[in-house]
Amino acid sequence: MDPLIRVQQVHTPKVQVLTRKPLYDSEGRPLGAASGIGAKGDFLAILPDNAYVLVCVRWPSLESVLCPLRPNAPFHEIPKAAKPDWEALTWGPNGELLFFGSGSRPTRRNIGVAYFDPPQVTLAHLAEAPELYALLQDALGPTVELNIEGVIWRAQERAWWFFQRGSKQAPSALLRCKVPEEVDPIVGLFSPPKFTLSIAVSWYDLGEIAGVPLAFTDAVEWQGQVFYTATAEDTPNAYEDGPVLGSAIGWIDAQGQPYYTVLQDEQGAPLPLKVEGIAPQEQAEKTFFLVTDSDRAGEPAQLLRVQLVF
Repeated sequence: MDPLIRVQQVHTPKVQVLTRKPLYDSEGRPLGAASGIGAKGDFLAILPDNAYVLVCVRWPSLESVLCPLRPNAPFHEIPKAAKPDWEALTWGPNGELLFFGSGSRPTRRNIGVAYFDPPQVTLAHLAEAPELYALLQDALGPTVELNIEGVIWRAQERAWWFFQRGSKQAPSALLRCKVPEEVDPIVGLFSPPKFTLSIAVSWYDLGEIAGVPLAFTDAVEWQGQVFYTATAEDTPNAYEDGPVLGSAIGWIDAQGQPYYTVLQDEQGAPLPLKVEGIAPQEQAEKTFFLVTDSDRAGEPAQLLRVQLVF
Protein backbone atom coordinates (compact mmCIF):
# COMPACT_ATOMS: atom_id res chain seq x y z
CA MET A 1 0.00 0.00 0.00
CA ASP A 2 1.34 3.43 -0.96
CA PRO A 3 1.86 6.11 1.73
CA LEU A 4 -1.30 7.76 3.06
CA ILE A 5 -2.30 11.20 1.86
CA ARG A 6 -3.39 12.98 5.03
CA VAL A 7 -6.28 15.42 5.02
CA GLN A 8 -6.00 18.90 6.52
CA GLN A 9 -8.91 20.10 8.61
CA VAL A 10 -9.76 23.76 8.14
CA HIS A 11 -12.00 26.06 10.15
CA THR A 12 -12.59 28.39 7.20
CA PRO A 13 -14.77 27.92 5.27
CA LYS A 14 -17.49 26.74 7.61
CA VAL A 15 -20.55 24.80 6.49
CA GLN A 16 -23.70 26.83 7.05
CA VAL A 17 -26.89 24.77 7.00
CA LEU A 18 -29.46 26.87 5.13
CA THR A 19 -32.35 24.38 5.10
CA ARG A 20 -32.96 20.87 6.43
CA LYS A 21 -36.11 18.96 5.48
CA PRO A 22 -37.34 15.34 5.60
CA LEU A 23 -38.24 13.70 2.30
CA TYR A 24 -41.62 12.09 1.54
CA ASP A 25 -43.24 10.89 -1.67
CA SER A 26 -46.50 12.24 -3.10
CA GLU A 27 -48.50 9.80 -0.95
CA GLY A 28 -46.79 10.81 2.28
CA ARG A 29 -44.53 7.76 2.54
CA PRO A 30 -41.03 8.44 3.83
CA LEU A 31 -38.25 8.37 1.25
CA GLY A 32 -35.45 6.63 3.09
CA ALA A 33 -31.94 5.35 2.45
CA ALA A 34 -30.90 8.17 0.10
CA SER A 35 -27.44 7.47 -1.23
CA GLY A 36 -26.96 9.76 -4.23
CA ILE A 37 -28.20 13.06 -5.60
CA GLY A 38 -27.94 15.03 -8.83
CA ALA A 39 -29.23 18.53 -9.59
CA LYS A 40 -30.57 19.94 -12.84
CA GLY A 41 -32.16 23.37 -12.70
CA ASP A 42 -34.88 23.36 -10.04
CA PHE A 43 -35.05 19.57 -9.95
CA LEU A 44 -33.15 16.97 -7.97
CA ALA A 45 -32.68 13.30 -8.80
CA ILE A 46 -32.36 11.30 -5.58
CA LEU A 47 -31.20 7.70 -5.56
CA PRO A 48 -32.22 5.34 -2.72
CA ASP A 49 -29.89 2.39 -2.19
CA ASN A 50 -32.67 -0.13 -1.57
CA ALA A 51 -35.09 0.22 -4.51
CA TYR A 52 -35.12 0.27 -8.30
CA VAL A 53 -36.32 3.85 -8.55
CA LEU A 54 -35.02 7.37 -8.93
CA VAL A 55 -36.96 10.08 -7.12
CA CYS A 56 -37.37 13.37 -8.99
CA VAL A 57 -37.86 16.19 -6.48
CA ARG A 58 -38.73 19.79 -7.34
CA TRP A 59 -36.92 22.45 -5.32
CA PRO A 60 -38.06 24.15 -3.11
CA SER A 61 -41.59 22.68 -3.00
CA LEU A 62 -40.25 19.10 -2.57
CA GLU A 63 -42.98 17.72 -4.84
CA SER A 64 -41.76 14.30 -5.94
CA VAL A 65 -42.24 11.82 -8.77
CA LEU A 66 -41.09 8.20 -8.55
CA CYS A 67 -39.32 7.02 -11.72
CA PRO A 68 -38.80 3.23 -12.09
CA LEU A 69 -35.33 2.05 -13.07
CA ARG A 70 -36.67 -1.15 -14.57
CA PRO A 71 -40.07 -2.04 -16.05
CA ASN A 72 -42.89 -2.33 -13.51
CA ALA A 73 -40.50 -1.74 -10.63
CA PRO A 74 -42.61 -0.93 -7.55
CA PHE A 75 -41.44 1.55 -4.97
CA HIS A 76 -40.63 -0.42 -1.88
CA GLU A 77 -37.69 -1.00 0.39
CA ILE A 78 -35.94 -4.21 -0.64
CA PRO A 79 -34.52 -6.15 2.34
CA LYS A 80 -30.87 -5.44 2.99
CA ALA A 81 -29.63 -8.87 1.91
CA ALA A 82 -31.25 -8.47 -1.53
CA LYS A 83 -31.05 -4.73 -2.16
CA PRO A 84 -29.10 -3.41 -5.18
CA ASP A 85 -27.12 -1.10 -2.86
CA TRP A 86 -26.90 1.84 -5.25
CA GLU A 87 -24.25 4.14 -3.82
CA ALA A 88 -23.12 6.55 -6.53
CA LEU A 89 -25.10 8.84 -8.83
CA THR A 90 -23.09 10.92 -11.28
CA TRP A 91 -23.15 12.72 -14.62
CA GLY A 92 -21.59 11.07 -17.66
CA PRO A 93 -19.49 12.62 -20.44
CA ASN A 94 -22.54 13.62 -22.49
CA GLY A 95 -24.98 14.58 -19.77
CA GLU A 96 -26.17 11.06 -18.98
CA LEU A 97 -27.07 10.16 -15.43
CA LEU A 98 -25.21 7.06 -14.23
CA PHE A 99 -25.76 5.05 -11.08
CA PHE A 100 -23.47 2.42 -9.59
CA GLY A 101 -23.82 -0.39 -7.08
CA SER A 102 -21.36 -0.51 -4.20
CA GLY A 103 -19.73 -3.74 -5.35
CA SER A 104 -19.66 -5.05 -1.77
CA ARG A 105 -21.40 -8.27 -2.92
CA PRO A 106 -21.69 -9.95 -6.34
CA THR A 107 -25.36 -8.89 -6.49
CA ARG A 108 -24.35 -5.25 -6.00
CA ARG A 109 -22.18 -4.90 -9.10
CA ASN A 110 -24.64 -3.25 -11.47
CA ILE A 111 -24.44 0.00 -13.43
CA GLY A 112 -27.31 1.95 -14.94
CA VAL A 113 -27.46 4.73 -17.53
CA ALA A 114 -30.44 7.08 -17.70
CA TYR A 115 -31.49 10.43 -19.12
CA PHE A 116 -32.88 13.01 -16.71
CA ASP A 117 -35.49 15.24 -18.33
CA PRO A 118 -37.27 16.66 -15.27
CA PRO A 119 -39.61 15.53 -13.97
CA GLN A 120 -39.00 12.28 -15.87
CA VAL A 121 -36.16 9.79 -15.95
CA THR A 122 -35.70 7.52 -18.98
CA LEU A 123 -33.66 4.38 -18.45
CA ALA A 124 -31.24 3.64 -21.31
CA HIS A 125 -29.28 0.67 -19.97
CA LEU A 126 -29.02 -1.39 -16.79
CA ALA A 127 -26.66 -4.34 -16.54
CA GLU A 128 -24.18 -6.20 -14.39
CA ALA A 129 -20.56 -5.12 -14.64
CA PRO A 130 -18.66 -7.89 -12.83
CA GLU A 131 -15.43 -7.45 -14.80
CA LEU A 132 -15.11 -3.77 -13.86
CA TYR A 133 -15.74 -4.42 -10.18
CA ALA A 134 -13.26 -7.29 -10.24
CA LEU A 135 -10.61 -4.95 -11.62
CA LEU A 136 -11.38 -2.41 -8.89
CA GLN A 137 -11.08 -5.12 -6.24
CA ASP A 138 -7.78 -6.31 -7.70
CA ALA A 139 -6.43 -2.77 -7.61
CA LEU A 140 -7.31 -2.45 -3.91
CA GLY A 141 -5.84 -5.83 -3.03
CA PRO A 142 -7.31 -8.99 -1.50
CA THR A 143 -7.44 -7.73 2.08
CA VAL A 144 -9.58 -4.65 1.35
CA GLU A 145 -13.37 -5.02 1.16
CA LEU A 146 -14.68 -3.26 -1.94
CA ASN A 147 -17.35 -0.62 -1.30
CA ILE A 148 -17.62 2.14 -3.90
CA GLU A 149 -19.45 5.21 -2.55
CA GLY A 150 -18.89 7.87 -5.20
CA VAL A 151 -17.96 8.12 -8.88
CA ILE A 152 -17.15 11.11 -11.08
CA TRP A 153 -16.05 11.55 -14.69
CA ARG A 154 -12.97 13.76 -15.08
CA ALA A 155 -13.07 14.90 -18.70
CA GLN A 156 -9.69 16.65 -18.62
CA GLU A 157 -8.04 13.37 -17.63
CA ARG A 158 -10.38 11.04 -19.54
CA ALA A 159 -10.72 9.12 -16.32
CA TRP A 160 -13.37 7.73 -14.01
CA TRP A 161 -12.67 8.43 -10.36
CA PHE A 162 -14.04 5.83 -7.93
CA PHE A 163 -14.22 6.69 -4.23
CA GLN A 164 -13.80 3.68 -1.92
CA ARG A 165 -15.22 3.81 1.60
CA GLY A 166 -12.63 3.19 4.27
CA SER A 167 -12.98 1.71 7.76
CA LYS A 168 -10.96 1.01 10.88
CA GLN A 169 -9.36 -1.86 8.96
CA ALA A 170 -8.34 0.04 5.82
CA PRO A 171 -8.21 3.70 4.78
CA SER A 172 -10.39 5.31 2.14
CA ALA A 173 -9.09 5.18 -1.40
CA LEU A 174 -9.42 7.00 -4.69
CA LEU A 175 -9.10 4.84 -7.81
CA ARG A 176 -8.40 6.74 -11.03
CA CYS A 177 -9.32 4.70 -14.11
CA LYS A 178 -7.90 6.10 -17.35
CA VAL A 179 -9.92 5.62 -20.55
CA PRO A 180 -8.03 5.30 -23.86
CA GLU A 181 -8.97 7.78 -26.57
CA GLU A 182 -10.38 5.06 -28.81
CA VAL A 183 -12.77 3.73 -26.14
CA ASP A 184 -16.18 5.18 -25.34
CA PRO A 185 -16.12 5.92 -21.59
CA ILE A 186 -19.55 4.42 -20.91
CA VAL A 187 -19.18 1.37 -23.16
CA GLY A 188 -15.88 0.72 -21.41
CA LEU A 189 -17.60 0.44 -18.03
CA PHE A 190 -19.53 -2.59 -19.27
CA SER A 191 -16.70 -4.03 -21.39
CA PRO A 192 -13.50 -3.47 -19.41
CA PRO A 193 -11.42 -5.92 -21.52
CA LYS A 194 -11.80 -3.34 -24.28
CA PHE A 195 -11.35 -0.60 -21.70
CA THR A 196 -7.68 -1.46 -21.07
CA LEU A 197 -8.07 0.01 -17.62
CA SER A 198 -5.10 1.77 -16.15
CA ILE A 199 -5.93 2.14 -12.45
CA ALA A 200 -3.97 4.33 -10.06
CA VAL A 201 -4.84 4.01 -6.36
CA SER A 202 -4.32 6.75 -3.78
CA TRP A 203 -4.97 6.04 -0.10
CA TYR A 204 -6.38 8.77 2.14
CA ASP A 205 -6.45 9.47 5.85
CA LEU A 206 -9.54 11.70 5.88
CA GLY A 207 -9.38 12.68 9.54
CA GLU A 208 -11.71 11.60 12.33
CA ILE A 209 -14.55 12.64 14.60
CA ALA A 210 -14.36 11.51 18.25
CA GLY A 211 -11.77 8.90 17.35
CA VAL A 212 -13.78 7.37 14.49
CA PRO A 213 -12.22 7.74 11.02
CA LEU A 214 -14.02 9.69 8.34
CA ALA A 215 -14.63 7.69 5.15
CA PHE A 216 -15.74 8.67 1.65
CA THR A 217 -19.51 8.64 1.05
CA ASP A 218 -19.85 10.60 -2.23
CA ALA A 219 -18.13 13.06 -4.55
CA VAL A 220 -18.92 15.57 -7.27
CA GLU A 221 -16.99 17.78 -9.67
CA TRP A 222 -18.10 21.41 -9.72
CA GLN A 223 -16.43 24.17 -11.74
CA GLY A 224 -13.33 22.05 -12.19
CA GLN A 225 -12.89 21.22 -8.49
CA VAL A 226 -13.62 17.93 -6.75
CA PHE A 227 -15.77 18.05 -3.62
CA TYR A 228 -16.54 15.03 -1.46
CA THR A 229 -18.51 13.99 1.59
CA ALA A 230 -17.23 11.74 4.34
CA THR A 231 -18.86 10.21 7.41
CA ALA A 232 -17.49 8.92 10.70
CA GLU A 233 -19.43 5.67 11.24
CA ASP A 234 -18.30 3.39 14.05
CA THR A 235 -18.15 0.04 12.26
CA PRO A 236 -15.48 -2.69 12.02
CA ASN A 237 -15.52 -2.80 8.21
CA ALA A 238 -16.46 -0.88 5.06
CA TYR A 239 -20.01 -2.15 4.55
CA GLU A 240 -21.79 -2.61 7.90
CA ASP A 241 -23.85 0.13 9.56
CA GLY A 242 -23.07 1.60 12.96
CA PRO A 243 -23.38 4.68 15.17
CA VAL A 244 -22.74 7.88 13.22
CA LEU A 245 -20.57 10.53 14.89
CA GLY A 246 -20.84 13.13 12.14
CA SER A 247 -20.02 14.04 8.55
CA ALA A 248 -17.82 16.46 6.66
CA ILE A 249 -17.53 18.21 3.32
CA GLY A 250 -14.10 18.14 1.75
CA TRP A 251 -12.34 19.11 -1.43
CA ILE A 252 -9.22 17.96 -3.25
CA ASP A 253 -6.87 20.54 -4.74
CA ALA A 254 -4.94 20.30 -7.99
CA GLN A 255 -2.02 18.62 -6.20
CA GLY A 256 -4.27 15.90 -4.74
CA GLN A 257 -4.25 17.36 -1.22
CA PRO A 258 -7.62 16.99 0.57
CA TYR A 259 -9.12 19.48 3.00
CA TYR A 260 -12.30 19.19 5.02
CA THR A 261 -14.67 20.96 7.36
CA VAL A 262 -17.19 19.27 9.67
CA LEU A 263 -20.94 19.84 9.55
CA GLN A 264 -21.84 21.37 12.91
CA ASP A 265 -24.95 22.35 14.83
CA GLU A 266 -25.62 25.79 16.32
CA GLN A 267 -23.47 24.94 19.36
CA GLY A 268 -20.50 23.92 17.23
CA ALA A 269 -20.87 20.17 17.81
CA PRO A 270 -20.77 17.72 14.88
CA LEU A 271 -24.21 16.99 13.42
CA PRO A 272 -24.75 13.22 13.85
CA LEU A 273 -25.94 12.76 10.27
CA LYS A 274 -24.83 10.18 7.74
CA VAL A 275 -24.43 12.29 4.60
CA GLU A 276 -24.49 10.00 1.54
CA GLY A 277 -24.84 12.36 -1.41
CA ILE A 278 -23.73 15.79 -2.61
CA ALA A 279 -24.74 17.95 -5.59
CA PRO A 280 -24.03 21.62 -6.31
CA GLN A 281 -26.94 24.02 -6.58
CA GLU A 282 -26.63 25.66 -9.97
CA GLN A 283 -26.18 29.44 -10.04
CA ALA A 284 -25.52 29.58 -6.30
CA GLU A 285 -22.11 30.35 -4.86
CA LYS A 286 -20.50 27.36 -3.07
CA THR A 287 -23.95 25.98 -2.24
CA PHE A 288 -24.71 22.26 -2.20
CA PHE A 289 -27.59 19.87 -1.67
CA LEU A 290 -26.86 16.96 0.65
CA VAL A 291 -28.92 13.83 1.33
CA THR A 292 -28.72 11.56 4.34
CA ASP A 293 -29.43 7.93 5.21
CA SER A 294 -30.50 7.12 8.77
CA ASP A 295 -30.19 3.33 8.25
CA ARG A 296 -33.51 3.00 10.12
CA ALA A 297 -36.55 1.57 8.33
CA GLY A 298 -39.46 3.97 8.05
CA GLU A 299 -37.38 7.07 8.81
CA PRO A 300 -37.21 9.62 5.99
CA ALA A 301 -33.97 10.76 4.49
CA GLN A 302 -33.13 14.41 5.00
CA LEU A 303 -32.38 16.96 2.32
CA LEU A 304 -29.98 19.67 3.39
CA ARG A 305 -29.00 22.81 1.55
CA VAL A 306 -25.65 24.07 2.77
CA GLN A 307 -23.18 26.78 1.88
CA LEU A 308 -19.45 27.02 2.38
CA VAL A 309 -18.98 30.38 4.10
CA PHE A 310 -15.55 32.00 3.99
